Amino acid sequence: MSAEAGWSDEPINDTDADSLQRENLAKETAQLIERVTASQASKVFALTGPWGSGKTSLALIIEGQLKGHRTGWKTAHFTPWAAADTESMTAEFIAALADILPDDRRTKALELLGQAITVGSSGLSVALPAMTGIPAGRVTQTGKKVRDWLTKPKPWHKAFDELSKELAGSRGRALILVDDIDRIDQEQLALLLKIIRLLGRFPNIHYLLMYDERTLFENLSGDRNDKSAALYANRYMEKIVQYQVPVPPMSRYQIEQRVQQGLDDIAARRGRQWGWNDSAYRDARDILVAALKTPRGIDRYVVQLDRLLALHSPEEIDDINLMLLTVLQTQDPVVYSRLPEMKGYLTFDNRKHVRLPLDKEESINWQAVVGAAEPWEGSLTKEIVNTLFPATLEKTPTESIASSNSICHDEYFDRYFVHVIHGEDVPDRLLDDALKQLQEKNERSSLVALFQEQLSEDQMGVALGRLIQRTVPKTLDQESQSPLGLVEAVARLHGFLPERRDAAMTPYGRVQDWLIQLLEHVDTTIPAADLVGVLGHVGEPFALAEILGHALRNSQNDRARNDPHQAERVALLKDAGVQCTDELVSAWFDLISQQKAATERDPRLVRMGLMLSVIGDSEGFLRRMSEKAEEVPSQEEVVACYIAVEEWYPRSSASSSVQGLDEGTLHELWPSLPVDSTSTEQSSLDPYDVSWENIVKFARSCIIQERMPPQE
Repeated sequence: MSAEAGWSDEPINDTDADSLQRENLAKETAQLIERVTASQASKVFALTGPWGSGKTSLALIIEGQLKGHRTGWKTAHFTPWAAADTESMTAEFIAALADILPDDRRTKALELLGQAITVGSSGLSVALPAMTGIPAGRVTQTGKKVRDWLTKPKPWHKAFDELSKELAGSRGRALILVDDIDRIDQEQLALLLKIIRLLGRFPNIHYLLMYDERTLFENLSGDRNDKSAALYANRYMEKIVQYQVPVPPMSRYQIEQRVQQGLDDIAARRGRQWGWNDSAYRDARDILVAALKTPRGIDRYVVQLDRLLALHSPEEIDDINLMLLTVLQTQDPVVYSRLPEMKGYLTFDNRKHVRLPLDKEESINWQAVVGAAEPWEGSLTKEIVNTLFPATLEKTPTESIASSNSICHDEYFDRYFVHVIHGEDVPDRLLDDALKQLQEKNERSSLVALFQEQLSEDQMGVALGRLIQRTVPKTLDQESQSPLGLVEAVARLHGFLPERRDAAMTPYGRVQDWLIQLLEHVDTTIPAADLVGVLGHVGEPFALAEILGHALRNSQNDRARNDPHQAERVALLKDAGVQCTDELVSAWFDLISQQKAATERDPRLVRMGLMLSVIGDSEGFLRRMSEKAEEVPSQEEVVACYIAVEEWYPRSSASSSVQGLDEGTLHELWPSLPVDSTSTEQSSLDPYDVSWENIVKFARSCIIQERMPPQE
């Protein structure tokens, strides 16, 4: 079946379209019907199999065999499921029976049948309206006679005997095909079986019923969980059906071939490149083969998957995820509809955080979370849910999943259900195009153009998370080093974004973190001067100090010891920091001079002092301090930037206090300055006064004044 041609679920009626090779079964069944109906006694045959297994198609091929290759057969179709109630169902049955009655005996037979139904109405729950509801166009010629005969009741056995003699005189045989009897309710089903058992068993009139045994037994018993009731229903049907022909299930080979053909057609039409030699694709296909058991199930799935894939570009989703999710949608819609409500439990974020039980010994009942029916353990639904959502196994996603557009990622989850990119979501195509321009055309302003022209403010956070995933190396080998062009592009983006120091997760703060991570992997063959040149696009000297300082400090920590280029990278970043020292110290001094008119200490003073200590260019700093320029601060003003203040929020005089001098950090920048952090002069100062003026006083108390030489 081609998804492009559409899917109407219409049964086939000839062997040319028989992809399941059931022609021989149809021939054998037709021969069986021909053989056992040689006597005039009515026979009931049954084709049984699950919904969608091809019962109707097989019945039509059997019908064609009887009518095309054997003489004297007439057929009629009766679908009780199409009837609105018991009365209209009875009328439809009579109309179907009228179609196959011999022309020369139809009027007489219907007159006798009218009497039989009238006499047996109480026992069959078939009343007068059932006869008056017969479609006029099909039995018009007998209408008046039937109504007349309804006023002349006869005993049931006498009316049946007369009608049997009338039909026994006919030379032909008739077969009524009754489809979907397992889809009607219990009352209608009981009536239908009574009609077939009592009214329908006339000479030379035979029946071919089609149903799913399990569903039929549940409808008859009224309780799917009562095994004894189901056994009773089975025995009851044995009294109705003489010959049962089970529709053979599809073999694994047939399922694989039909599934593979459908997927190949989709791949060719939608431009997908699915590598079936890849283990992930093979595992997905195995799940499809295990889940899809009938021709209808497979064809319905293929059409649904094709429709959904048409809504997504290949780079915007994980096709395997959509394949498996579509299995749930078509096979277990209850669980499928529950998943969006459970997003917070099923997904992880960019930092691979998942919502797990607070108590590690506590176990989440995932069956209850997703609303799955019994049995859960060992079920195909559980396997699909576990495959799509590692959180259900209480596992952290792998790096490959974390960097993909998987459904278990909170930023991509919604796409698989709403099938549109909206709100904060960002088309991956835009990100990939910007990086492609940078890598292939060296367009170092491509990221600025992306954020300036194509993204809304709401989309920036999501875009940055994905760009970081795509560009920050996962390993520390030579091939994974950050190129200079990428560093410059991100530095330009940092300079473009408005400065926001109030929250680390703003786009400004996230780009700053991105730059730090890139510098931790920067190509060690880059000259320091070139690196300083591209970092000049950062724009704000305090941000530059934090970026360089954090990158240098991270490159020296324990995690970086596995870096084969650690020494070269640290040397490169230190050299770049030294070359930036004059600019950074000048900005620091300017801000210190502005503090003279301020009441509170600017937090940037502390961060800049810390980063300058990390960079460690003492000579450059002391050279600037020795200048007799107006903007050069005093010793105590510099030391005041290293006085620790404990602050609580909301800030109040009772919750903030001066803690003392960070002597070690100060000496990394100014090792020659004599200080004493335990000076007794501090006892006279108010520790809860955190104004700039009081912090400078604390700093002054820590500086050891040089002793004047004794006068002669």
